[in-house]
Amino acid sequence: MWFYDLKADGYSLDQRRDFVDGKGDIPDIIEKFKVGRLVSADSILVPYETIKANDYGLSISSYRKVEPDDLVHEDPQVLIGNLSRLEEEIAKELQELKALM
Repeated sequence: MWFYDLKADGYSLDQRRDFVDGKGDIPDIIEKFKVGRLVSADSILVPYETIKANDYGLSISSYRKVEPDDLVHEDPQVLIGNLSRLEEEIAKELQELKALM
């Protein structure tokens, strides 16, 4: 089964549903379907067996794999040093502002 994560349908997403462009993601959906580009950032293919095993849930979020970004944690000592320098700069600029008053 093909799932497409429709984010915009051409109308505002608030309760009033005002006309925006009347198209949203729909032209992209049609194009991807026509050319057979069924797997992309916005769409996935899910085997029937997987859907059946998931109690026939039809929410794309149930099947899309979310890969966490690789996080790089800076050394705490470096962070503390950077914060200290920033605090010193702020204090210096505050003194300059006070002198101007």
